[in-house]
Amino acid sequence: MAIRVSGLISGLDTDSIVQELVSAYSTKKDKYVKAQTKLEWKMDAWKSMNSKIYGFYTSSLSGMRLSSAYSLKSSTVSNSSAAKVTASSTAVNGTQKLKVKQLASSGYMTGGEVKTTKGSKVEGGTLLSDMGISAGSKLQVNNTEVTVTSDMTMNTFVAALKDAGVSANFDENNQRIFINSTKSGEEGEFTITANNADGLGALQSLGIFAVKDADGNETADMAKYRELAKNGTGEQQSIAAAIVAAVDKTTSYDSAQLAAYNSTISAYNQNLSTASKYENNQAVVKNYEEQQAAIEKHKDKLDDYRALLVKEQKTVTNDDGNEETVDVKYTDAELADMKQYIKDNNGTSDADIADKMVKYQEILDAKASLDEFDTANAFVSEAANTAAYNDAKTYVDDTDNQTAYNDAKAYIENTSNIIAYNEAKTAVSSSSAASFTSDAARISGRDSIIELNGATFTSSTGTFSINGLSITAMQVTGNEEVSVTTATDTQAIYDKIKGFLGKYNELITAMDTAYNAASAGDYEPLTDDEKEDMTDSQIEKWETKIKDSLLRRDSTLGNASSSMKSIMSRSFEVNGKTYSLNTFGINTLGYFSADTNERGCLHIDGDADDSNTSGNADKLMAAINEDPEAVTSFFQQLSNTLYDDLTKRMASSSVSSIYTIYNDKQMSSEYSDYKDKISKWEDKLDYYEEYYYKKFSAMETALSKLQSSTSSLSNLLGS
Repeated sequence: MAIRVSGLISGLDTDSIVQELVSAYSTKKDKYVKAQTKLEWKMDAWKSMNSKIYGFYTSSLSGMRLSSAYSLKSSTVSNSSAAKVTASSTAVNGTQKLKVKQLASSGYMTGGEVKTTKGSKVEGGTLLSDMGISAGSKLQVNNTEVTVTSDMTMNTFVAALKDAGVSANFDENNQRIFINSTKSGEEGEFTITANNADGLGALQSLGIFAVKDADGNETADMAKYRELAKNGTGEQQSIAAAIVAAVDKTTSYDSAQLAAYNSTISAYNQNLSTASKYENNQAVVKNYEEQQAAIEKHKDKLDDYRALLVKEQKTVTNDDGNEETVDVKYTDAELADMKQYIKDNNGTSDADIADKMVKYQEILDAKASLDEFDTANAFVSEAANTAAYNDAKTYVDDTDNQTAYNDAKAYIENTSNIIAYNEAKTAVSSSSAASFTSDAARISGRDSIIELNGATFTSSTGTFSINGLSITAMQVTGNEEVSVTTATDTQAIYDKIKGFLGKYNELITAMDTAYNAASAGDYEPLTDDEKEDMTDSQIEKWETKIKDSLLRRDSTLGNASSSMKSIMSRSFEVNGKTYSLNTFGINTLGYFSADTNERGCLHIDGDADDSNTSGNADKLMAAINEDPEAVTSFFQQLSNTLYDDLTKRMASSSVSSIYTIYNDKQMSSEYSDYKDKISKWEDKLDYYEEYYYKKFSAMETALSKLQSSTSSLSNLLGS
């Protein structure tokens, strides 16, 4: 902008005169600037409102249309320490039987204590050669060969183990190497074997040689040696064959002794069980004879009393298509009439009736004893069971069998036998090229194993995904069955509906608040000149007043709000019955009870979190418990209808973009028009300002020349 010095000759306030001359153009420009600013604010207000509508549309409303949103299941476990179970929507309702047979574990090895050849303490920087380990010793860690070098220390050896795919650490305090697999389960199990004779010696010197784990089972290392004994080559095959031979000799000794023990113990216990079962049934028969008088006393009345419980029997077709006979029970009303009948015909006092009910219970107890007797008597009366009892009793009473049982039991507990076993093991070991003196402790990596309804499943992690159930095994149950009960989660369905209504209420309140905003008719955006005479606080308050009113009585917003409320008040048919939100105790508070902008909000009767309706009966939860399919079907239809309505409103058109409820394209076009008009009037303003300044400049120049001529003339005349 040019710097002008005006009125030097004329003494006129040229700037003020020019601004007055161009004020008409400035007013036109300001008019369009204010309109553009107001439109920009309105676009921002709509963007914010549209974001709320679209968020409700995608996050809450969209999901409520789908049956999967209501297929909410919960699972309970009879022994929560055994397993954790969660159910997806595809899980089948009912009770299933679970056994946790084995937990997943990683492979672990706790090495034996190590020392140098001089008996001194091993440190991380100690050379392996100081432990008697030869350079060139070759080890196989999984599929990676590790070769001991002359400069390898304990720390570099541990690093080599890590590079080979296992987790390893050397504990200087306890003088042991600790190794574990990086994955749980059998898949993550690791092997550490010798590739040459020096390698075998290295394993022993490092304390990490083991052929059996803590449970007495062969390690993965041993399985590897068996493979190499068959298919290996050269020195490695010779080492593996010697180890396998020694282990097998010891194992055969073990097995032979244990087989004899187990056979004797099993036979004795089996016969003892047979004899005990027969004797228990005999006791029931004897007990029956003692109760015979009580049973006979009430037996004749039994059928009459049973009729109090069962009205009739009828044949029905079950879900499998088969016919079955079912009892038809008396209704509460019928039982009440019966009670009155008993009172009218058998006594008038409550005590009299109570006495009759006590006698009835005695009859039921007697019948239970009778049923137990029938079962026991049938067992005792069967000739095969009598023969089995006699054979079992003869076996158990036989002195030779008792002796064999006691001898077998004593064998395993006899210290001298244990010593003999260990001596034999040592003898076998020393007879081979391999020595088994390492005290390494090994825990094998194992998969988790469960049985669900008799079927076996395995997992390396302990987590199973089976037919909609996610099962995490936590504790071994052995043969103990754990019940896993899956059912429809009625509380979750209730919470789903409550959450949906909460989001709806938030949106409808925001829409009504914007639609019912106070008018700001006398307020317009401020020009820069107007802002100069106001404080920042005053400016903010002024602009907020305008911004809050921009969607007041907006037809697009009002139509959308009205349509949503109308849809939420509709009825829908489910299985021949008509339902509405009112059916489930869901209503507004009423025109006069709610605040202006909350008249469209929906409240659930019995909702503990809603002070307005918490004291009312909870119809929604009652309906869900009674017929969850009917409730969810209604809300699916309601949600679909509302979803379709909003989808149409957010469809792309010539004036609006996709997923936009307002005319954003039209507003953008109007904004551009304002921009063009402002630019046009700015150009006019600049042109006429320049035009008038040039005129005044010419006038100042002419006056200057005139002043100069007058001065010269005066000088001439004066002279």
